[in-house]
Amino acid sequence: MLKVYGASISPFVRKVLLTLEFKGLSFEHEPTSPFAPSPEFLAKSPLGRIPVLDHDDLCVPDSSIICRYLEEAFPTVPFYPTSAKDRARASWLEEYADTKLIEIMAAYFFERVVKPTFLKQPPDEARIANAEMQAPKVMAYLESITPANGFLFGTLTIADASIASMLLNGTYAGFSIDAAQTPKLAAFFERVKATPVFAARLAKERVDMAALTG
Repeated sequence: MLKVYGASISPFVRKVLLTLEFKGLSFEHEPTSPFAPSPEFLAKSPLGRIPVLDHDDLCVPDSSIICRYLEEAFPTVPFYPTSAKDRARASWLEEYADTKLIEIMAAYFFERVVKPTFLKQPPDEARIANAEMQAPKVMAYLESITPANGFLFGTLTIADASIASMLLNGTYAGFSIDAAQTPKLAAFFERVKATPVFAARLAKERVDMAALTG
């Protein structure tokens, strides 16, 4: 049995859930917060981060490693491009989303959602202002690699899901893509969200967000 530990509104957890759902795999989801983790959870994730995947005798933390494992273990419905070069390109874009893009989006989400909702602390507006200054360069790069139509590698892949997942968390906290400056990226984001697998995940997530934010 596949079991995922983590909060569904985490972009990293979302990426894993999307991979599982795209592949049509049965799994259990154990909602888990990275705040004040239990000793049992830390035994599974020594860094205290989400998500974590349990599969039979295997326990794996880190979203990228989990997604690559799922791709290798369940290859029938691929979520990565088929050619070696495109897989490398997709993995790079996944990494860019997981590092540079989330650096911007997390500033919004942590300060405007996590801190007031979970930590009962005011947002650090200076951190948000710094993210706003960095965002145009990151958005410009994404605009430069985004196709005018369709998806990054023809069909939906991990690269599309990773970028859209990170952007989504920013939009939950007030970030918006400037369609005048980055029209391809804005349209791409809407296309990814409209795919059946992403739309179904968002429907489930809206329930979670409503419960969290009241």
